[in-house]
Amino acid sequence: MRFNYDAGHDGRVSVPGSDGGSVDLRWALRRGAPWAALTGRLAFTAAPVGAGPDTRAGGGEVAFFSPGLNTLHQSVTWDKTSSVDRVVHYARLLGGGWSLAQLHCGTLMDQGDSPIRLAGAPPPLFAALSAVEAALVAAGVANVPRLADADAETAFLPSRARDAVQTVLSTLNAVDTRLKAAYRLLMAAAAGEPLPSSAGLAAVPPAPRLVLITYSRSTVEVAAAARAFLAAHPRATRAAVAARLRARLLIVTIGACARSYPPGLAYLHVSSPADTLTSRFGVSADRPAGAGGDGAAFVHPPSPFFEGELEAHNFATLLCPHVAARAAVHGVVGWWGVYEAVRAGRFGAPRDMEDLTRAAMVVSGAERFLFAPDATWASVGVTGLPDRDAALRLLRARVPGAWSAALPAIFPAA
Repeated sequence: MRFNYDAGHDGRVSVPGSDGGSVDLRWALRRGAPWAALTGRLAFTAAPVGAGPDTRAGGGEVAFFSPGLNTLHQSVTWDKTSSVDRVVHYARLLGGGWSLAQLHCGTLMDQGDSPIRLAGAPPPLFAALSAVEAALVAAGVANVPRLADADAETAFLPSRARDAVQTVLSTLNAVDTRLKAAYRLLMAAAAGEPLPSSAGLAAVPPAPRLVLITYSRSTVEVAAAARAFLAAHPRATRAAVAARLRARLLIVTIGACARSYPPGLAYLHVSSPADTLTSRFGVSADRPAGAGGDGAAFVHPPSPFFEGELEAHNFATLLCPHVAARAAVHGVVGWWGVYEAVRAGRFGAPRDMEDLTRAAMVVSGAERFLFAPDATWASVGVTGLPDRDAALRLLRARVPGAWSAALPAIFPAA
């Protein structure tokens, strides 16, 4: 199905090879063998579309990726890289055995600027708008308007800032989103709870190990969804529900922008220490215990981008190349495999990990997904990148095997 506005795709499963189509998660779960479909026909992998279920996918895991702020489901003339373009890139770079279905995080930025009447507005509105202003400034947005001006009658919220307002409200669970509803449905499946018969889901088979891979804005949505899901259970049973979830559901955050992950669940947090957004709003290994959920695992790649640049927050250009290369070094496949390897102390970074990350960036053509390519790639904001041939030689020498051997065919030279 297609929609006039991107928000229609929110919380829906992207359909590979459909030129921007998506389906309702509940529809996908009502199909025969739904979990196999979500690692096969409805998943993005290194294999061609329609090649069938990838039985090697992380030891049987079913993984769902959700993008971040201001990412359209389908490319348009003024925004060439869609969420589908990006998830295709991630799946190809991670390689054989990895599988990513996509639950889209809808954006409001294609609906134009939004007027907000300030005259007579209650104080909480000004507090929320001030928080949005601070978030936009921290994100590096240029020319942020003064939204919380008590002397003005009306403020005009820029189209790209509408998502930030929704995110602030969503993290407080003051509003619900279809993405959060999809997360709660998958949490219920992972916890072995009955799914709503009214949606035709009573006969859905038991869920395998699930993974929710969330990036940037979606890390806020999943934290809020997890809190709401646990809060819906009687207090006396929450620890048991959390234990069931911990065994069957892994929450992965990429560039986390929240610090309110409920304890008792399984978390893998991936971010660069140079990421200013995560440093300000998210969690890392040096945060106080509990900020990212007790017992969380962390992966912190260094960044070749100049300090302060938002590119350190970019999954396509830095964090995915790092995870892909590091997993290949250790022979790890799947997000549960990474989580378990980190927890067991078997996912250490080799001495030349930065060189391997840079090589993976070059070979995969990561420059296509830079947030600010003109400023960053013009020898101003990035250091130490090899040419393509040197990058391929390094990866083949240091990471021999199927992953590095497949890269030239998956990412042919331009």
